[in-house]
Amino acid sequence: MKWKAMAMGAAVTTLGVTASLTAPASAQAQEEFPVLGHYRTHPGETVWWDSVTAAEKEYGAFSGHLRNYHAPGEEPLDGTTEEGKAERKAIQAGKKLHLSWRPYPKGGNWADVKGEQSRNQLRDVMRRLKSACGDGCTDVWLSIVHEPELDWRDPDNCGEVAPCEGFENADYRRMWQEVFEAREDVGADKVKLVWIVQGFREHWDKKLYKPLWPGNDKVDIVGQDPYIAATEQDKNALGDRMIAGARRFKSESDPQHDFASKPHIFAEYGCDLGGEGARGDAEHRGNGIDGVREALPEIVDIPNFTVIEMEFFDARSNWISDNDNSPDNQAYRDLKNATP
Repeated sequence: MKWKAMAMGAAVTTLGVTASLTAPASAQAQEEFPVLGHYRTHPGETVWWDSVTAAEKEYGAFSGHLRNYHAPGEEPLDGTTEEGKAERKAIQAGKKLHLSWRPYPKGGNWADVKGEQSRNQLRDVMRRLKSACGDGCTDVWLSIVHEPELDWRDPDNCGEVAPCEGFENADYRRMWQEVFEAREDVGADKVKLVWIVQGFREHWDKKLYKPLWPGNDKVDIVGQDPYIAATEQDKNALGDRMIAGARRFKSESDPQHDFASKPHIFAEYGCDLGGEGARGDAEHRGNGIDGVREALPEIVDIPNFTVIEMEFFDARSNWISDNDNSPDNQAYRDLKNATP
C-alpha cells in the first residue's frame, strides 16, 4: 500500500521511506500539501448529506473525505436509516467517506465489543462497507472510537487517573482486535482503519496514548484533533499546534508504537474550542485558518512523516460563516485554493 508524499522541499514518503526532492513554493509545492476533507453539521442542520452538499456548493468539491459520526447504538451505512441511505448515496456519487463509529450499544462500553452477537454485527458492517465501496471506490475510512479520552466520563474523574470500568486500555485494544479480525474475515481491504486521539500535549505528558495503541498491524492511518480556544489571540496558534502535534507523534514513535510510518491526518481542527457558547468571531476564525495555510510548508517538511489530509470541523461553535465577505469564509477559500 503506497501513499503519495505530502512534503515540500524534502520528501516523497512511502510508509516511512523518504527520497529528497527540491521544490519551490509553486504549483508543484501546492500538489504536495495535504488535501482537504470536511466535517459539517451546522447548528440546526439535521441531515448530514444536506450539510455536506451545502458545503461543497459553498466551497467546491473536496479532494479528501467527507466525514460522518455514528454514536453507540448506530451503524455505518445502515440502509434502514436516513443517515445510512445518505452515506450510500455519497459513495455512489463518488465521494470519499470517513465514518467514525463507536461499535457498542447505547449506554455500553468498550468491553461490550465481544461475544457472538458483537462479532456478527462487526462482520455485517464490514460486508456492508465492502459492498458499498465496490470496484470504483478507492477507500472508506473507518475510525473506531475516535478521541477515546472522551469516553472516560466517571463522575469521580477515574479516566485520567485510572480508566473507568469497561473503558480500560486493554478493553480498547481488544475492541480494535475484534474490528480488525472482522475486516480480515470478510476481506474488506478497502476499509482503512483510522486511530484518532485528541493529541493534546498534556495527554502525552500523562502517557495516555501508548497504552491505547491498537498495534502496528491494525492501524492504517493515524489522526489527531488540534483546536484552539475562541479566546486565543495568536493568529499562528492553530498552525503552530498542528506543527507541534505532528512532531510529537514523530518523536514519540518507537518500534512497538509506530505512529510515524503511518499516513497522518488532522481528523478535526477548529478555532473555537470550549463547547457551546464559546464561539469566537469571524476575524478570529479567519486568522486561525490563515495560520494553518501559512503552516503548511513546515507541516509537510517533517522528514519521514506524511500528513495526507486535514478535515475542518465545520460544526457546533466552529462553523464557518455562510457569507462570502466574512473573514473566516474567505480564509477557508484561500486554504482550499492552496491545497490540491
